[in-house]
Amino acid sequence: MTDLPLENRMKKAQTVSSLVRTMREKASIKVRQPLKRILLAVGDTAARREYELVADIIVDEVNVQKIEYVEDEGSVISKKVKPNFKTLGPRFGKDMKVLADAIRLMTHRQIALIEKEGRLSLEFDGRVFELQRQDVEIMHEDIEGWLVASDESQGIMVALDTEMTEELEMLGLARELVSRIQSLRKESGLEITDRISLRVSGTGKLLDAVKRNDAYIRDETLASSLDISPYDSGEVSGDGESVNGEMCRLSLEKFCC
Repeated sequence: MTDLPLENRMKKAQTVSSLVRTMREKASIKVRQPLKRILLAVGDTAARREYELVADIIVDEVNVQKIEYVEDEGSVISKKVKPNFKTLGPRFGKDMKVLADAIRLMTHRQIALIEKEGRLSLEFDGRVFELQRQDVEIMHEDIEGWLVASDESQGIMVALDTEMTEELEMLGLARELVSRIQSLRKESGLEITDRISLRVSGTGKLLDAVKRNDAYIRDETLASSLDISPYDSGEVSGDGESVNGEMCRLSLEKFCC
């Protein structure tokens, strides 16, 4: 039997994840780089609850530390409108100039309503004008430090916090390093359950990331021992590799107790 509420929640989760991935690409932020949070615009408590039921899926898919919810989209995005004279002219004739002034004074809530419902009864100077979505052009302006994307067909608006803290950068380095180690494990012909002795020589920044995320790196790579040392560019010519711009050398072997 089809579970329609579940399908709808999963569809929303997929849409949010897709929007965030697109924003990451726009900002040239790698998928493995953790970010602090996303904000989801919700209309009410019920809508928030729907997102909360799939929050773990979204967080995992887009690699953010948490989701926050806002009912007022204006806290993360600035919207402005301007009249579309091509549609207003034929419909409103001589009233077009007055209506254009009214459109420019539309509130954020009115903008959100016409964007969602596709129509709006706009009161101005004692008169009521019936507007359609095509009568206005809506412009979005991102707030500094945030990227914003939306899917009007599903009524979804999501904002991505792109602020990069030192802690997040270090975790991003550690995750990229883990990916390289996992590839080296496969190349070495190790079994998935084999534990390893791991050696990492790297720049000061990369070694700092290793120290801060020691437990995570050991758990993800099954490293029973982890030795670190400074990277020496003259040690062996040409065998270093770059991890997010930080040079390193990696070596591992099956751990023998």
